[in-house]
Amino acid sequence: AAPAPDAPAAGAPKSGKRKFVLMGVGLVLALAAASYAGYYTLVGRFYISTDDAYVRANNTMLGARVAGHISSILAGDNTPVKAGDIVLRIDDGDYKIAVDAAATKIATQQATIDRIGRQVAALDSQVAQARAQLVSAEAGLKRADLDYERQQALSNKGFASRAVFESSEAGRDQGAAAVKAAQAAYDVAV
Repeated sequence: AAPAPDAPAAGAPKSGKRKFVLMGVGLVLALAAASYAGYYTLVGRFYISTDDAYVRANNTMLGARVAGHISSILAGDNTPVKAGDIVLRIDDGDYKIAVDAAATKIATQQATIDRIGRQVAALDSQVAQARAQLVSAEAGLKRADLDYERQQALSNKGFASRAVFESSEAGRDQGAAAVKAAQAAYDVAV
């Protein structure tokens, strides 16, 4: 029996379609390998996939000029900032309380100063009053001295009674005592 003319022979060369399919599959595999090599070179080699790996990170320490609790963070993650930019806000509640306490203390001290000023004015008026009492007592002593001298002269000549002279002498002594008391009060006030 002769082989059928339509059936290919076992030793016949392969068709050209299969060759093109294998070349296409090889080209796709080569493109996939080149794509993975590019991805690994640019991106993949920087990723670590183990649990014990260390990650490189850039840390920056921030320090505030005043201490306090942070109320808000204004800069987000990975946001570039420049010198002078506001990065966070500190809660100002404690500082407001301190300012209010200082204002209250200032008001208290001002009230104390005003009270002392009024006391100085009162003491000035006491000094003026003591000075006036001293001047009045000195004038009273002068009048009592003049009366005493006049009564002494009249008594020596026999024109005045002894009782009027003694009354004049007592007035002079009372005037001297009043001057001493007024002087002491003035010294205390000054």
